[in-house]
Amino acid sequence: MVDDTQIKYPTMDAAASVLRKLGVDPASRFDQYDQDFEYTACRVEELEAYLKLYQDEDTTLAEKRLLGCFLIEGLNDYVSFHLQSHPSQNEVFKRLHQDMNIHQDEFEYRFECWGLDGYEPWPICEYIMEWRKNHSREDQP
Repeated sequence: MVDDTQIKYPTMDAAASVLRKLGVDPASRFDQYDQDFEYTACRVEELEAYLKLYQDEDTTLAEKRLLGCFLIEGLNDYVSFHLQSHPSQNEVFKRLHQDMNIHQDEFEYRFECWGLDGYEPWPICEYIMEWRKNHSREDQP
């Protein structure tokens, strides 16, 4: 039996729904052939809106799965450019770790090749690891 809170991959339907909720035409961000829409359709300047929508009780699990990608990718873009953490970063990490059943696959993907042969494609992983070290097991599921 598959746990319905485990969503392996984000869906284009969830991305389109999230973008419409934010007042954005999904066609302006991705099309049906975009293989990486969950990373290319987000914008760093929308991080706060993603977090707010994530916390909305009407947000579906599929939308949360997609928003997890948007939040991590947006934070990655932010730390890559600013070389420092984003003001909402701890709140994002806390939320995503509280819903680890939804985001486990995303975290595994991010860490899968991080640090292999000195290759570190996502600077946000370093911040995630630091956050995990600084938070007790009781803060995490």
